[in-house]
Amino acid sequence: MLVFFETLLKICFFKAKPQDLPAGRQWMIISTVLIIGATILASLSKESSNQIVLFALTQVALYALIIWIILKLKGVQSRWLQTITALFGTSFLLQLVAIPFSGDINTIDSGTIKISNDLLIIFTISIWNLFIVAFILKQALENSFFAALVLAFFAQAISLTLALSFVGAPAIDPVLSNLQLNSNLADFINV
Repeated sequence: MLVFFETLLKICFFKAKPQDLPAGRQWMIISTVLIIGATILASLSKESSNQIVLFALTQVALYALIIWIILKLKGVQSRWLQTITALFGTSFLLQLVAIPFSGDINTIDSGTIKISNDLLIIFTISIWNLFIVAFILKQALENSFFAALVLAFFAQAISLTLALSFVGAPAIDPVLSNLQLNSNLADFINV
């Protein structure tokens, strides 16, 4: 188990590739449960609700489906297991890093976000997460980094949009979830 987390950490620093992870289903399940749990944990500090659980489950399932479709279109769907394991595992690690900085982030009633050092740290972590996702997709798809970056952004944005459409927005601070962070970058830039 320690080797699994070491490899995820190395992927976060671009020193390992998703194919360095074990390909077993149990590792994919572990990383899926971890990212769902971390998303719920980050959200529970704001509200306790079944909708948060449903939203986290829906978003993760949709994201996994979108990644499978992208891999299928490229003809490399056999790489899905390791790709999803790497994506969810690294997102879990970054989610843990982001949680301590999310406590002081406030969304003002008008819908604007108060700029603070914590918000800038969260923003930096979200950019880092986007680059890690692109790195993982680049390895899986054997594409250019730029193409993988575009796919990473849209896969996250689409899964978030669809999850919000199906479940509705839980009453949580959207900055908390790394799976949500990257799709909210455009909103942050427009602040």
